[in-house]
Amino acid sequence: DLRTDAYSIIQDAVTDIVCSSSTDAIQKEKRVIQVLNEKGKEDASFVCLCDRFSSLKKFSGEVRDASGNVIRKIKKSELKITEYSDGLVSDDYYYFFEYTPSRYPVTITYEWEIKNSDGLIGYPSFVPQKSYNQSVAQASYRILTPADNPCRYRAINMQAEVSQQQTADRNWLTEVKVQSLPAIKKEPYSPSLSELLPRIYFTPLNFSFERTKGSMESWQSYGEWQYQLLSGRDQLPPTLKEELQKRTANCNTPYEKIAAIYQYLASTTRYVSIQLGIGGLQPIAAADVNRTGFGDCKGLSNYMRAMLTELGIPSVYTVI
Repeated sequence: DLRTDAYSIIQDAVTDIVCSSSTDAIQKEKRVIQVLNEKGKEDASFVCLCDRFSSLKKFSGEVRDASGNVIRKIKKSELKITEYSDGLVSDDYYYFFEYTPSRYPVTITYEWEIKNSDGLIGYPSFVPQKSYNQSVAQASYRILTPADNPCRYRAINMQAEVSQQQTADRNWLTEVKVQSLPAIKKEPYSPSLSELLPRIYFTPLNFSFERTKGSMESWQSYGEWQYQLLSGRDQLPPTLKEELQKRTANCNTPYEKIAAIYQYLASTTRYVSIQLGIGGLQPIAAADVNRTGFGDCKGLSNYMRAMLTELGIPSVYTVI
């Protein structure tokens, strides 16, 4: 029974993606949600994340009462936009529509279309359920990719079979369908929802992202792409090189030098999150961190690595 422990039911969810190249795609979405009671009212709202690589092109919505009568139409012009995020500077922005039913149950249908351009380092994930106490009647995911670029995937907490086959024109069609997913009941001290949700991650075998090209065929190939993003970003100004030598002049071991340089980094820089385009993956140059006094996690890691290199101490840039 899909109503067991459920505040809302996803009656139907459809994701249909067509990739015309390694940089461009059209993503069509449809979601039919039945909100059973007031506890599920948050599931009645709409949220869509966009950034410099993706934009919302079409949107429509409607609300039906328990008898199936349309009681509300929702237009794209009614959506609100916010650029608020947990980063200081980001190119992410959200479209959202907050709807609070006046009576229950109600069924809400949202349909929208997103255009992706200038880079596809990953495809949208298949996550039929979005919240606790939400069951799913049926959901499907379909993605068409070019003949030379099959889709890779990984399923977590889901037993659904993923189908992959080539079409008549040799393009790759990847599909998955699920039915009758029970609601996940929220309980004290349980793992986070992100650990419990059934989901499948999808990614291209070969990708293009902001004028760079890489492969996810293996960790080795992806690491090579990640490493090339560091090229030329470990240069330090002469004044900093002199400062590093001065601060470690009385150190007797590499460990003491590392400790001295880390203390210098901690006292002269601060963490600031700036995620613009490929800047979400490529660190700010070490010289810029030194000049401005700030960087994000990867920026400060690259900065520390550059300073250690100057002292002849090997280190490994690590992405977490």
